[in-house]
Amino acid sequence: DEAIARIASVEGDQAASALRSVTYAVVDLPGNELARTVGSSRIEIDIDAVGHGWFVDTTPADDTEFKRQGRGGALLATPHSEAAGDMDLLSVVMHEMGHVLGYGHEDEGVMAETLTAGTRRLIDTDVVDGAFASL
Repeated sequence: DEAIARIASVEGDQAASALRSVTYAVVDLPGNELARTVGSSRIEIDIDAVGHGWFVDTTPADDTEFKRQGRGGALLATPHSEAAGDMDLLSVVMHEMGHVLGYGHEDEGVMAETLTAGTRRLIDTDVVDGAFASL
């Protein structure tokens, strides 16, 4: 729900409606895949985040486990937070939702092809046109 809310803040209600029909499966994905989009309505998530473990935020509407770092809308987990060393499930789900909406990989932001453990990607709500693609 939080991933949809964050995306809808930039992409609008039509995108949110499309994302509500997505189904999810937790599977053992090959190689270094954290998640993947299958077709236009299914997201598969790796069972153990490629061995890193998932950070499943119990308070996803705030980012208190993280601090802002540099450009590209990224946050880094504070050293002793529960998010430190784990893959951020919220970031991965938003990324895959971007694929559902038709966006490809970008060099940085939510649609960056890779994610480092302990990192949360943010959506830039100041961007208006083509917002999600540039995140």
